[in-house]
Formats: sequence, structure tokens, C-alpha cells
Amino acid sequence: MAILRNRKQLIAQAEQLARADVASLTADQARLKTEAASLGDNAAGESSSERIDRLRQISAKQNIQSILNDRLGAQQQLAALYGRWGEQSRDTAKDRSSPDIAVSGLDCSDLHVADPGGLGSPTGIGEDGSRSSPEADV
Repeated sequence: MAILRNRKQLIAQAEQLARADVASLTADQARLKTEAASLGDNAAGESSSERIDRLRQISAKQNIQSILNDRLGAQQQLAALYGRWGEQSRDTAKDRSSPDIAVSGLDCSDLHVADPGGLGSPTGIGEDGSRSSPEADV
């Protein structure tokens, strides 16, 4: 039970970290959008070399934004996955503590305690020591 509790705590911690990363990446994304917008506003009165430099900066910011968007999407998916795992852990813990759990559909009539091989009854050993019956060899 302690292992399950530890697992639940680790999953909850991982989910919190993923959600904190999502918040941080979202703030970075907003900051980069503002910076990119300000670069686009400075077009008046610039020389061609200044314009080329500004366009390179805009391109670099857009590449960073694209990478940031991918990371943000991945972190959101990761946070959702940890959330689902946490729910499954809670459900598993509830199921394990439930007195209503029963194992059904298990027929133990063919099991024999003294049968070392588990291949039928111990009296089914043939004259030559094999476990197959004469009917099965036909």
C-alpha cells in the first residue's frame, strides 16, 4: 500500500511540475509575441541593412515561438497524461480497499496439489513415464 501511495505522490508531483511548466511557457509565449510585434512596428525610416537585421530578428523570434508552441503543446499533453494516471491510481486504490471485489470465472477443479507438472491428474502418467495418455498419442 505504501508503494501505491508513493506512486500517487510521484504522479501528483509530476503533474504539478508539468502544469507549472505550462504556465511558464505560456508566459514566455506572451512575452515573445509582444517582442515580435514591437519589431514589426519599427519599419519607418530604417536603412536596408537595418531592415534586413530586423527581418532576421523577426524570423528568429518566429522560430523560437514555433519551438515554444511545440513545447507548450507537449507539456499540456504531459500534464493531462499525469492527470489521467493520477485518476487511475485513485481508482485502483479505491478498488483495492473495496470489500466487494471478488475473483470470478476461475475453475479450480483441474488443479491438483500433488501434481508437479500441472498437466492433468497425477494418475495420468503412462507406463513409459510420459504424461500423455494413449488416446492423445493416436
